[in-house]
Amino acid sequence: SQSSAPPLPPQGSLVGSTRPRLPAPWRPAVTVMAHSRPEYLAKVLSAVLELVVDAGGPLVWSVYVSLDHPSSFAAMRGVVQQVLQRYPGSTAPSSSSQLLSVFEKKDSHGDSLQRIAQHVKFAMDQTLALGHTHSVLLEEDLVPAADFLALFTQTAWLLDEDPSLWCVSAWNDNGPPPHGKDPTKLFRTDYFPGLGWMMKAQDWREVSSRWPSHATTGWDHWIRRSANSKGRECIAPEVPRTRHIASHGTNVNAVEQRRLQRFSFASAGGGTVFLGTSQLCLDQYDESLRQEVAAAPRVTRAQATSGAFPGKAVALTFRREEYQGLAAELGLWPGQPRGFHAGLLLARRQDGSRLFLLDRRWARGFLKDDEVLHPVPEARLVQGRQGESCDSACSREHMRCEPQQLEFGNTCEALQSMFPCQAGCGHQIGDEIPCYVTDPKAPTFQQCLVTDERIPRCAAFHRSTSRLCSCSPP
Repeated sequence: SQSSAPPLPPQGSLVGSTRPRLPAPWRPAVTVMAHSRPEYLAKVLSAVLELVVDAGGPLVWSVYVSLDHPSSFAAMRGVVQQVLQRYPGSTAPSSSSQLLSVFEKKDSHGDSLQRIAQHVKFAMDQTLALGHTHSVLLEEDLVPAADFLALFTQTAWLLDEDPSLWCVSAWNDNGPPPHGKDPTKLFRTDYFPGLGWMMKAQDWREVSSRWPSHATTGWDHWIRRSANSKGRECIAPEVPRTRHIASHGTNVNAVEQRRLQRFSFASAGGGTVFLGTSQLCLDQYDESLRQEVAAAPRVTRAQATSGAFPGKAVALTFRREEYQGLAAELGLWPGQPRGFHAGLLLARRQDGSRLFLLDRRWARGFLKDDEVLHPVPEARLVQGRQGESCDSACSREHMRCEPQQLEFGNTCEALQSMFPCQAGCGHQIGDEIPCYVTDPKAPTFQQCLVTDERIPRCAAFHRSTSRLCSCSPP
């Protein structure tokens, strides 16, 4: 069943001891996206409903469950009814008192990642079609913290105030100790965190209209591309407000779950006051960071992990080629850099002091002049032929491929300046990326592809793509 959105809640509803600034209008909803795991849905939905009732019930927050596995619909609806029985009167037909409604998607197709992407779009579209101004999407295996709703309530106004923001997330990819330390601290990131996130209706409708049919590494990797986010960022907490409970799933296995269990998780009650929300608007945020980074002593990689300058904020510069080893040493998310803002990551050392990680290519707004790694002035971008390496493409132009220069072309903007990218800009894993897919038989045909996991190599090529090469004078 479906219901219309509830009435507008009173402005200034109490959260903890503060009276948060709310957007006008403010008609939020939480949608739990579920597939076929009733044991997880029962636990997560119970937690969500408890938070919603404590926050004022359906007059403030609406709750939906979105299902996409037809053979599990009956079992999953049974779970919903069992959970609702704990809340007398919650199934009343009045739209102002009904606590929960269910959506059913019956036509999923493709592989598991495609079906998940289709479900995300369906769940958000269905929720916001009911007149809500903001929607929070939560997967069935993510338990929310007690202050989960407080996070969104206290930050929603920022999405109106600052056009460079478009979402608030409950997750921090770099959430294990010592990095996940301060439960009141929020930060900005241009790497979409997901895993319990809120977006305004108008921003969602814009991205929904461009939703990919073949996001081959997942919808979340697609939405993170600058061509799709349009450079907008998300607000996220230093200490995560969601915790994984699943030991199996499309993107989680037992090994991954053990790693995720090491993440910090907010354990206080629902009255958290998130500090400095007004300082998260872009200009104030960057100015404050510039001052802090400028005052921080520069350290070597060994010093960053050895306790040099105890208790003092320090800064470490790096190149992406070095990041995987650095992340392993510091206990950050392995693989691709996550949680960055304009090339800068807010990490912590073992004593809890701040560690600024600065990408020498992309953190130009925070680096000293002699720390910036610039493109070679005489270098230029060259289109490779289908199945051709950059060594070959540059040689045809009487130039040479310089490995360190390839990363400067590893952006949607660089690709779009050289290729038509008719199917948009997406994410993939490969040594021959950045590239444009020229093979009509490929599922990513006419997509431009970037990567944040592999390091581009001059000699690499793929039979289905044309590379974007950065070629330097011989």
